[in-house]
Amino acid sequence: MAKRKTSTAKKRGRPPKKEAAAKRKPGRPKKKAEPKKRGRPRAIGEKQRTEILSILKAGGSISDAASIARVDRRTIDRECERNLEFRADLTRAGDECKMTLIRRVAGNEDWRAASWYLARKWPAEFSDAIGKQLSVNITPKALAEMSDDEIDSLIGRLERGQS
Repeated sequence: MAKRKTSTAKKRGRPPKKEAAAKRKPGRPKKKAEPKKRGRPRAIGEKQRTEILSILKAGGSISDAASIARVDRRTIDRECERNLEFRADLTRAGDECKMTLIRRVAGNEDWRAASWYLARKWPAEFSDAIGKQLSVNITPKALAEMSDDEIDSLIGRLERGQS
């Protein structure tokens, strides 16, 4: 007589799969596993993002934030290209820094330092003389031939920022 095969489930004392499915409560679907995230993880994690944003809010540059967060500056630039939300957060952090300094200047609490920083960080908005260099190419011979009125006129124009 041929021996009948027994399943490994019976040998181990477990019910076969069909019986296990029958024991499951009706109406409950089988749990599906969460899909695994694929690909390489981002170079800038959440901890680094918050660190970068806090540095920018305090008035630091993106290069300073990158070195403190131990990433390359180009990594931050790439992340801004890929992630528009991160780009908006960086812009918002810079704007918050600017507004803090403006409030400090308006409130007269250490306004000179804040004004100096605003003029150097955002020269197009807060500085009228920074970055404007005037040069006059006058030879000593030409200067010697100029009258006193012409020299005074030239000095006045230079002081006003006209070349």
